[in-house]
Amino acid sequence: MPDVIEQLENWVKGRYEKECNRKCLNDDSLDSFGKGYKCATCMAAFEIGKILGMDMSVLRGDNEYS
Repeated sequence: MPDVIEQLENWVKGRYEKECNRKCLNDDSLDSFGKGYKCATCMAAFEIGKILGMDMSVLRGDNEYS
């Protein structure tokens, strides 16, 4: 089971990005399917990360100075 958890954590780290937020679908892009897929994947990664107890603020870069 620890191997599955590690694989899930790696999946989250690879798919959750700082730009993932509720506004990502509001972008006027010609590639709306691709944008929707990316946003949905980001949101799924965020939820899975929360379930696993991961610190999502580290992945988002909240601790960095803008």
